[in-house]
Amino acid sequence: MTDARNTLDHSTPSSAASAEDPESTVTQPAPASVSAAAPTYVLPESLLSDDLTLLDAAQALAAAGLRVLPLTSQPTANKPGEDASKNPGGLLGRGWQNKSTTDPEVIEKWFTEPDTTTLEGVVTQTDIYRWVPFDTLGLGVHAGPDILIVDADNAQNIPERFWDELEDAPFQSSSTIDHRRGHYYFRPRQGFHFGHTSAIPGIDGMDSAGEIRHGNAIAVSAPSKHRWASLGRAYRWKRVGSIPEMSEELAQWLESRKDKVAWNGTDIEVAEATLDSISYFRENCTNASHPEIVDEHIGFMRHQADTKGLHNAWLPSLISLIEMALFGYVNATDAIDAAGDAFVALRTDDTRGGNWKNEDEAQREYIGQLKWALGKAQAKYAIHPKMLRYDTERYVRKHYVNDLPMTCLAPLQASTLGIGADAVMPMVGESVGSGGELATASGSAPPGLEAQQLMIEAALARFPTVDLDVLMSDPPEPLVWLEENIIARGSYVGLTAAAKAGKSILTYWMAGNWAMGRSAIDPMITFEPPTILYLDFENGTRWMHSTLTKMGFTSKGISEHLKILSYPTFHPLNTREGAQELHAVIAGINPDVIVIDTVSRIIDGDENDSKPWSDFYRLAIMPIRDAYPDATIIRLDHTGKDPKQGARGSSQKMSDIDTHWVLTAEAGNRNNLTLDLERSRLGEHAESVQLRRVDSPLGHVLNAGKSGTGAIAWGPIHAVSSEVEAVNIALDELDAPDDISNAKAKALLKAHGQNVNSEKVRQALVLRKERPETVPDEMPKALE
Repeated sequence: MTDARNTLDHSTPSSAASAEDPESTVTQPAPASVSAAAPTYVLPESLLSDDLTLLDAAQALAAAGLRVLPLTSQPTANKPGEDASKNPGGLLGRGWQNKSTTDPEVIEKWFTEPDTTTLEGVVTQTDIYRWVPFDTLGLGVHAGPDILIVDADNAQNIPERFWDELEDAPFQSSSTIDHRRGHYYFRPRQGFHFGHTSAIPGIDGMDSAGEIRHGNAIAVSAPSKHRWASLGRAYRWKRVGSIPEMSEELAQWLESRKDKVAWNGTDIEVAEATLDSISYFRENCTNASHPEIVDEHIGFMRHQADTKGLHNAWLPSLISLIEMALFGYVNATDAIDAAGDAFVALRTDDTRGGNWKNEDEAQREYIGQLKWALGKAQAKYAIHPKMLRYDTERYVRKHYVNDLPMTCLAPLQASTLGIGADAVMPMVGESVGSGGELATASGSAPPGLEAQQLMIEAALARFPTVDLDVLMSDPPEPLVWLEENIIARGSYVGLTAAAKAGKSILTYWMAGNWAMGRSAIDPMITFEPPTILYLDFENGTRWMHSTLTKMGFTSKGISEHLKILSYPTFHPLNTREGAQELHAVIAGINPDVIVIDTVSRIIDGDENDSKPWSDFYRLAIMPIRDAYPDATIIRLDHTGKDPKQGARGSSQKMSDIDTHWVLTAEAGNRNNLTLDLERSRLGEHAESVQLRRVDSPLGHVLNAGKSGTGAIAWGPIHAVSSEVEAVNIALDELDAPDDISNAKAKALLKAHGQNVNSEKVRQALVLRKERPETVPDEMPKALE
């Protein structure tokens, strides 16, 4: 046996396994049922107290019949850099399911700070859990088979028809910003089955609304400190009383989940297989070519269970076992029965601390795992059977049979997986005779070429070429604007300026207007307010307060949609640690717009070197663009000595940006600003924009003039400075002809007390001769 399989990517549905910690053996429960003798849980009003302590809360929940356990934010040895506050085994270790309790004496020991100055105090604490500072403790509720918790992370994705029922249930808020985000407590309805941590489906294909916690899951309870307290997250009981039984309609909706998992770079939807599919699989995938693999693979699964926990080890290996049965390496009936016998034996072993001791319950738990394992194989097979076959044959070659021929098996029948006959085709290197028999292997290509061809087929399926006929048959979809003609939604934008030019003021002004649901350039353009995450590494809170107040914004007007982090202490964003911290914040806020001000302050390394910038994009930005393709990312930066050359440092820092603007302030009047488009991959942008910074309130307006170009320039036309605009305005007031010469223009201006630089006169007259007599009807609205 080899340990190399530990590194294979077996993506696990969230409803089927826990990734919290290998020490925590979280198991999927048997189908939920509520007997007539089940207790009626009533949460007391004492939980609503502002002075609630962990001990008070634990005793109140236990008195209501809920099992509780201690948690800690202190990282575990297995994950030394990660907050463990949601890890149920973080303190109690393996078998925590049997250690959660309603016993008031045990609870008092857990949540009463020991006197660690004495040996007796130290021994008392270490008898119960590993040594951690008492101030890192939290409180967990063990959602057993009689409790189901709806954890609404994205409450807006829950259908409105269910809110009357949810708002009658006991509720613990987990946010000070979203009043509907948090935990809703129910008793499960008889006859419905929920995984221990299952995704809640969103409305009409929207993102998941949250999670269901049931069976052997935990929910953190107030007054535990929230791991994202700095982002306005906090646990607080808002509503108590009797825990009601869930309605049939809500139960049906929650049970209709499908989980997305990644396979070979593609997201696929996985749903549980049916019992009929399992029966057909057992009866038809029996052409085993290597029966000895079963015993060796089950031995590997037992070994993994000892080191990773039973549930975390069993499901990935069960998926591999099913895939080997699908392609004829092992007998499906033998494989399923052997894996089931081993699972039940381990689950009913008293020495392992397993939750279920009853053999029937353990068998039902195994069937639940089997449904998910076969369901994942179904989903993969439906997407690309050739790729699945190639992956399976590579797995068998690596771990069990080195000289395996790559094309020795007949094609599967579609009904084996219940996905329809059209989905199954003969595999590479196979030919089917007129009678449907597999042709003899004598005419097939050598195994090495077959393996290479399979790899090519899999690569082409994963990386298809662009269909130019389809692409070019219609014009491209128009850009959707966040700020019309300047910032497109879903783009990666750079804004570069010299120090003190006012890039932060401009960006805060735009962000504040967007948070109120309107354009910053044209307030008549309105839209649904986006959520904006502003990462400010440049300005302190005192500056923010002063600037936002001067702009006329109020906290009531912008706080719901503008989220600011002031000097967040991330690791550098070109490191994995910093990128992970950023991604965690983004996952918690789910923003539509992300502003990084200023990017150079959060990059480690020489900014003239290309590697820090390529690492920044690869580690921090690319995953955001993949996960949030509609999000707009705006990156502020400083120019070098020559503002016309754009941002200082390596050219690599600009190579990934879709649109790059350079902001400059006029030398004679720093309130006159120009945005010049340095580059754009998207097209349709203005070439330059003239703005004037104004007071009372602080803000920006288009700096339109009368030279014929206006405040926004298009195509090859560039906006001109206000000094050049002023020359033509003065000449118009003096009734000068459009074709006046440079010398006569300068003399005319001087005769009326205006000494103007010759170069400014020259620039003005060039525009004067080219300007149209009237503004054409097709002129963009912004130029009017």
